[in-house]
Amino acid sequence: MIKKPTIALIFAMYAEAQPLIEALAASPKAFDTPLPMALFTADTAGAEVLIAVNGTDPVYGVDRIATEAAAVTAFVVLQQFKPDYLISAGSCGAVNPELRVADVLWVDKPVCFHDHRIPLGDFEPFGVGRYPVYFDADLAQTLALNSACLSSGNSLDVSDADLLQLEKIGSDIKEMEAAAIARLCQDFNIPFLAIKAVSNPVRQDHDTGEVFERNLSLAVTALTEKLQQLLPLLSACYDKNHPPAR
Repeated sequence: MIKKPTIALIFAMYAEAQPLIEALAASPKAFDTPLPMALFTADTAGAEVLIAVNGTDPVYGVDRIATEAAAVTAFVVLQQFKPDYLISAGSCGAVNPELRVADVLWVDKPVCFHDHRIPLGDFEPFGVGRYPVYFDADLAQTLALNSACLSSGNSLDVSDADLLQLEKIGSDIKEMEAAAIARLCQDFNIPFLAIKAVSNPVRQDHDTGEVFERNLSLAVTALTEKLQQLLPLLSACYDKNHPPAR
């Protein structure tokens, strides 16, 4: 019997996840946890697809964005469901000035934290991270996805210190979850992908929140289209690398 791969996706915001949930006709999945995170499943594209959303904070009534919630969600998904691939999907800010709103990117370099500044010997590289990613250049070319270097931090806007570190790392894009998820995938030895759509430029001379909210729908529409195209191709890659036993 041929095993279907399990492909998990983690989104920070319901607004980022909802179009894919609807496109795949994914169903809510009940599971035992005190966390506000939500799970949805779909059997599609030759794979079992698991969509996880960090959930709504019960105190503040907003999506649980940023690295802490992302790490917790990733741990639950990896521990309980043992996916064959885990994708951090969502929006991002463009550090690279050549990128435009709704550009969708597949991260091809180890992901870092740009705001974990620990000037304490060996703790400094530990703070930055550099966690491995799964990247397939042929698939990226087929999907017309450009590659990018990504770093994560816990602020939507950007400080002078952040800008210096982003330049040092060589980041093309920044967001608030992927590095935390990648760290857990490294611990669990699960291939990690980051697929991100640009929602705003990273600058200090505008209202980042206002620009983000204005462009989020455009970014998510482009992201959803590329994810729908990626899932069957990623499933086919798994089948190619895991032929049935004879």
